[in-house]
Amino acid sequence: LAIITSWLVYEVGRRLFGTTGGLVGAVIATVNPYLIWHDMHVNREIVDQICSAALVLVTLAVADRPTWRRGALLGCITGLSMLGNTRLVFIPLLCVIYLAFRLPRMRATAILSGVVLAGAMVTVLPWLVRNDLNVGCFALTTDGRAMWKANNSLTYTLLSHGNWIDSVPANSPRPPYPGHATPEEARGIYDRTNHQVVLHPDECLEMTFYENLAFDYWTDHPGGKLKLAALSTKLLWQPTVFETAERTGKGTQLDIGRRVVEPVYMWALYALALIGLLVAPRPFVVLTLLLLLYQTAAAWAFVGATRYR
Repeated sequence: LAIITSWLVYEVGRRLFGTTGGLVGAVIATVNPYLIWHDMHVNREIVDQICSAALVLVTLAVADRPTWRRGALLGCITGLSMLGNTRLVFIPLLCVIYLAFRLPRMRATAILSGVVLAGAMVTVLPWLVRNDLNVGCFALTTDGRAMWKANNSLTYTLLSHGNWIDSVPANSPRPPYPGHATPEEARGIYDRTNHQVVLHPDECLEMTFYENLAFDYWTDHPGGKLKLAALSTKLLWQPTVFETAERTGKGTQLDIGRRVVEPVYMWALYALALIGLLVAPRPFVVLTLLLLLYQTAAAWAFVGATRYR
């Protein structure tokens, strides 16, 4: 997957600046020092990269020469992106909006947009059906508790003191039975009791319960949510790595990488990005800024961290 990602980034750069530009872009994307010690989140650091590089490349290709095959391929890529990262649930709409401004003919653009959205739906539909049959609700994910952990009155304090959102108290709000235990907790009980105690948490009930708590926090504490959104933006885009108290390799040479090597890389990357705003083709710059804004908005809604960029 990493090799394919490098090739996709090369193809994007080659379209914009020729072979040399493609090679430079591929090297920059590949040597990110953060990946050296933090690639255990396979979906974040690896799958997200290949999906995002493919998304940019195919979106540019569709805008240059719109065909239904390319539109369907773009839809499939956006669907895979959603399956890998539910933060990207609105990414098909972003691509459609971008193409609507790039393509000249309204009727052809409307048809192509429908093909893109249909491709995304066909890609995610098997997983939605699987969840409906296996869990009980037609949903992309039932992990509403993650949404709540990123949106409650304790989140800002946890993040600002070097903790991660998983460090919520054990006595945090719980949905009523049969959704009282999380699936992870049910599995832990199952293992500890030598497979004697089998719990079946209602994941759909849990999802609704925790999502409602998160949205209640937004409406009841708008000031706290704005403060949390600002912190999330900082943690997402700051050159240094967001360090948690329980980070792997704490106090070792990995901390040098987090505090020195990665910031040097990111400042160089940001400098090149600023130059790119001036020299890259306008359509590419617009697409890039839309994607960066989307990432930032996703951090506002959820939470920011180095791995999400």
